Amino acid sequence: MVLVTVLSVLLAIVSVSALSAQNTASADSAPACTANFTEDGNFWTGKTFKSFQEFPKLDRDKAFTSVAQQVAADGWQGLNAQKDIGVITAVQTVNHGRGKQAPLNVVFRALENGGIRIEVVFVTSSGLKVDTKDMQDEFCKLLGAATK
Repeated sequence: MVLVTVLSVLLAIVSVSALSAQNTASADSAPACTANFTEDGNFWTGKTFKSFQEFPKLDRDKAFTSVAQQVAADGWQGLNAQKDIGVITAVQTVNHGRGKQAPLNVVFRALENGGIRIEVVFVTSSGLKVDTKDMQDEFCKLLGAATK
């Protein structure tokens, strides 16, 4: 019994060490959408999720169209795409939220070198729970669509 417990503890230590090494390696090679991801606020005040990615050689019009199509394909509602000012807006209706909507904004900014910077912002009101990993995945999907 003691041998099994000691063996279990040793396996747990080895597993944690391996996981830490794996997380360090993946953090160093994280995609820009994850590396630039921020989250502010809390359940009681609401949260703001943000990320961005710079594309030094990307055609703005093509990227805009691709990202707008991805927003629509992912089920965002009330899509409004204004290519002339470089802004895409959409919302998600909140389940059991009594009509609450959570806005998504995607902004395309010109870089001095001729490329573009795409910024993604999603805001929730108080009392709404959103999984951080789900938001990171969605932001990476939207930013990744720019190159398609």
